[in-house]
Amino acid sequence: MEYLLYIKPEFIDSISAIGINAFAFAAYEGRLEVMKYLLKLKPKFIDSLDQDGDNVFILAAYGGHLEVMKYLLHLKPQFIDSVDKYGKNAFLFSAINGNLDAMEYLLQLKPGFIDSVNNDGHDAFLFAAYEGYLDIMQHLLQIKPEFRDLVGKYGKNAFLFAVIHGKLDVMKYLLQLKPGFIDSVNNNGHNAFLLAAINGKLDAMKYLLQLKPDFIDSVNNDGHNAFLFTAIHGKLDVMKYLLQLKPEFIDSVNNNGHNAFLRTAINSHLNVMEYLLQLKPKFTDSVDKSGKNAFLLAAIHGKLDVMKYLLQLEPEFIDSISAKGNNAFLLAATNNYLDMMEYLLQLNPEFTDSVDKSGKNAFLLAAYEGYLDVMKYLLQLKPGFIDSVNNDGYNAFLFAAIHGKLDVMKYLLQLKPEFMDSLDQDGDNVFLLAAIYGELDVMKYLLQLKPGFADSVDKDGDNAFLLAAYEGYLDIMQYLLQLKPEFIDSVDKRGKNAFLFAAINGKLDVMKYLLQLKPEFIDSVNNDGHNAFIFAAINGKLDVIKYLLQLKPEFMDSLGYEERNAFLVAIINGHLGIVEELLQYSPKLINSRDRFGINAFRASPNINIALLLLSYGINEFRPSYDTRNEWSDILGLGCSGDFEKLSKEINDFGRSLVHMEAVQNTWLSLLPAEIQHNIASINLVNLYPKIGKAFLSASNEKYLQQLKQRCAREIVRECRPIYATLPDNIDYINELKQIHGQFTDLSHNDHIIKASEFMATTVLKVYSEDVRPHEIPNELQMQIRIKQIVNWCGAILTKK
Repeated sequence: MEYLLYIKPEFIDSISAIGINAFAFAAYEGRLEVMKYLLKLKPKFIDSLDQDGDNVFILAAYGGHLEVMKYLLHLKPQFIDSVDKYGKNAFLFSAINGNLDAMEYLLQLKPGFIDSVNNDGHDAFLFAAYEGYLDIMQHLLQIKPEFRDLVGKYGKNAFLFAVIHGKLDVMKYLLQLKPGFIDSVNNNGHNAFLLAAINGKLDAMKYLLQLKPDFIDSVNNDGHNAFLFTAIHGKLDVMKYLLQLKPEFIDSVNNNGHNAFLRTAINSHLNVMEYLLQLKPKFTDSVDKSGKNAFLLAAIHGKLDVMKYLLQLEPEFIDSISAKGNNAFLLAATNNYLDMMEYLLQLNPEFTDSVDKSGKNAFLLAAYEGYLDVMKYLLQLKPGFIDSVNNDGYNAFLFAAIHGKLDVMKYLLQLKPEFMDSLDQDGDNVFLLAAIYGELDVMKYLLQLKPGFADSVDKDGDNAFLLAAYEGYLDIMQYLLQLKPEFIDSVDKRGKNAFLFAAINGKLDVMKYLLQLKPEFIDSVNNDGHNAFIFAAINGKLDVIKYLLQLKPEFMDSLGYEERNAFLVAIINGHLGIVEELLQYSPKLINSRDRFGINAFRASPNINIALLLLSYGINEFRPSYDTRNEWSDILGLGCSGDFEKLSKEINDFGRSLVHMEAVQNTWLSLLPAEIQHNIASINLVNLYPKIGKAFLSASNEKYLQQLKQRCAREIVRECRPIYATLPDNIDYINELKQIHGQFTDLSHNDHIIKASEFMATTVLKVYSEDVRPHEIPNELQMQIRIKQIVNWCGAILTKK
């Protein structure tokens, strides 16, 4: 070094290809004497950084050089807090290098190092497990036993880390500490066996299968099993091993419809593809759920070698087309693979005229993605590409605008200035489309070129401010208001302002912002009489409903088009979450009618909607003419007059269940819930089987509970009128249990006990119909017993 510096002094400032100077390189290699020599020549070397921003202390720790670390800390104590860009400090690097002496030294200087984690939440124990340093793991557990149960950001614990690196001794050690490690799964659904397969750790896989044979059927969240992972990662030896264990692995398919052959094509494992084709030649015909075969998937992922291999096998691959009409040339253009495009055009020059099902050619796809090189190449081949338009009227300029590709827009305007006046088939110009897609920089650029864009409106009278409010782009709204404050009063042709637009699309942050600017927005109404509350109900925006009710409870009385309230418009549009929220707020809404007298049965006929309406006690059957027959079939009505009978049976069913739950200390109250339900529902199921069985279904438990609460509320208010002043949504079954007098006396009445005893005995025999059909009583016996239950128990339970 001295000789070289004598010959050429400027060598002192040399930097390697990876951005490391001589001092940093010496620190990484542990050359302490060289470092001392260099510092004498140039003291500023102490602050050296590599191209990743790592200082010399981190480099020394990364290299595992304790003496260099001590030397550097002596010169600059603040080095102790150094971390690299991934969040690893010297302590973590020492764990990675298995340098226990360095770890102990650092802990003496700074005990807090024990809690070090990198950006992914990986601590020293996890790194030691990954590298297989048992001594470090044992040492760390002595200091901090909870290391055993810690996991990183992605759900991997020490056991999974050991599996990834195939550290069998660590795996065995950890299983001794905690046998439950065998069932570890990370956030992606990868268990130990899958991770071993992914990383080609055959020994670990064999060991795990000995412990838990059903590992062989493991599948992650995306539907990948161990066999598919070997295809993805090109682990041919593991693949062969798995096929020996389970030959049917050959037909494995993930959630996207990818089999092993398709996955190898995507990942360019030609040797695995050849092996799979030997086993199953028909793999060449494989397609995924979107209609893409191996050739198209190779095109998407830029695997030109795979494409050439496949064309050698089957030349007709060249004509492959996906379900959306994309061929290999279009997919190559979409993904910026110029070399692939050139290769494909040599094989088939007509590819230049390719168009997908939406009318996009290669030029439009390249503009959409912002690939200028592809666009220029295509224009050289075919200048007419400049006038390309898809089925929706989008040209290259509009596509570039909606995806924020400013460089493409500028290039296109140089070629064809009239692009500035482009409109899609709906009449939206480039400025409005930029607002819809949230491209603020594009909007600013366009306004510089053409200030008049600020006054743009579409065919419905929507300007950029209204469109931004609908999409929830606060930054665009704020920018536009600075340019033109009167945007705040914008209204479209149907009378909708920005506040209503935000309510329609559930943009709460926009609504709050607008109310700060203009509080009177709260009373906004469009031409049809719809306010923000009605719009939120129509469009299923539950969070907006709750927010607006907090601001203005009288929104509950809002009426919109055809005098329909929020409850009616919500149920008509199938938003049951909002329907239930509104009914909890005000159960009386159940009997709402529009101006034609039609009630909630205007909703699309559906068994769940029927249960909801009946559980809340809808009192009339008033569907629209178009759906009357379908509703009648669901409800089991012979004529509309039968609805009153159905309602009575529903109410009797609900009241019976309430009595069973409220009357304590009887044989009846001790029966399983399923038997209680069958006792109470005998008449209902016999007369209205669809509704009765639906109420008894476990999936409809919430409707059953609502029915019970409603019936309990009615019972309590009948016997205690004072309860009429209490809210509708309290637990009335619990209130019923606590009422003294009528129902408390009943619980101690000997007649009740006898009645309940008789009911239990009789119904147990009736219930045997499901499990012991050979002992079913005849019809006459059945009816006599049911009548005895109803007459005897009913009279007693209702007696004061």
